[in-house]
Amino acid sequence: MFERLFQALFSYRPVVFQQGDFRFDITTASFVAAGIAALVMGAAILTYRSVGDRGRPRDRVILTLLRMAALALVVFCLFRPTLVVKAAIPQQNVVAVLLDDSRSMLIADRDSSWGAPVATGHNAVPAQLVRQFTIASLATTGMFWLLLGTIGGYISSRSEPRRPYQIAEKAT
Repeated sequence: MFERLFQALFSYRPVVFQQGDFRFDITTASFVAAGIAALVMGAAILTYRSVGDRGRPRDRVILTLLRMAALALVVFCLFRPTLVVKAAIPQQNVVAVLLDDSRSMLIADRDSSWGAPVATGHNAVPAQLVRQFTIASLATTGMFWLLLGTIGGYISSRSEPRRPYQIAEKAT
């Protein structure tokens, strides 16, 4: 059962993976991200320590551990884990060539060139595409952390002991 599930998820039997070497393909950006994550983890610990008596210690520890686990998973993924398999795995190599000869490819672009945009240099990316990607990634990241903070705040507020409100009488 386990072997079938493993093969369904990873395309090969566990024996193939046991013969491989697990490595990280670390870049400078990975170390920078790990440093930023360490700073965020430190800030999270300080934040939960400064909460004081507003929450149960167990809840603060659980929330801290959840945040640490999420950041550790992100750092682990940024270190690009790689499995180098020593065994030769037979596979069928396929080269597919698609040719779009439709009428839409005959329509001239705004700058009077034809078809898809062409890069002007080595690894050139159009500036507009860079701007769009930057805006989209910042918006997505911001929404993720906003959602995570909202969920954390909700969990934190639900874990605080409820105190009945006292209504003060008006002094007349």
